[in-house]
Amino acid sequence: MSGPDLTDDDLDASRTRLRAWLAEHPDPDGPTLAAAGLVAPHYPPPWGVGAGPELQLLIDAELAQAGVTGPD
Repeated sequence: MSGPDLTDDDLDASRTRLRAWLAEHPDPDGPTLAAAGLVAPHYPPPWGVGAGPELQLLIDAELAQAGVTGPD
């Protein structure tokens, strides 16, 4: 499974792609989030998405807005 194509270069597009991914995965579990690179988004692929600070904040905000919590 791959995650949304997120980039620091276009935060608006990344937000749109993350929202689309969340619509397809409305209640992702820990392994699904990890496979998508969203557990530690600042890590480089394949463990994360190589997110910089602004993209990390965007990811955190969108996950929180969707009611998604990280793995325990």
